[in-house]
Amino acid sequence: MTIMKPIMTVYRVMKGDRIISACLSCCVNEKDHEMSVETYDEEEMNKGLATLVCTAYLEHCIENEITPHWSTLETNAESNQLGKKLGFEFESKCKTLEFEF
Repeated sequence: MTIMKPIMTVYRVMKGDRIISACLSCCVNEKDHEMSVETYDEEEMNKGLATLVCTAYLEHCIENEITPHWSTLETNAESNQLGKKLGFEFESKCKTLEFEF
């Protein structure tokens, strides 16, 4: 596996020609970037890949004076744990609505 350099502020871990894990800017407002992270292959979860891509992404943010933002559902324990591990602190709750259409 290798970590790839950014393409449009996307960091990814590749296994052959497949993206295994990625961190990217999912919402951008000038220098404020909302992070999105995913490990796509269940067999590769809990191996530190999300931490790896997020760390590379955050280093990019520091080098480019970008303010990263982390948000997650209160019920997403893994995301909450990763955010804390990366140094993010709880700031506030906001009400969300979910519906099917």
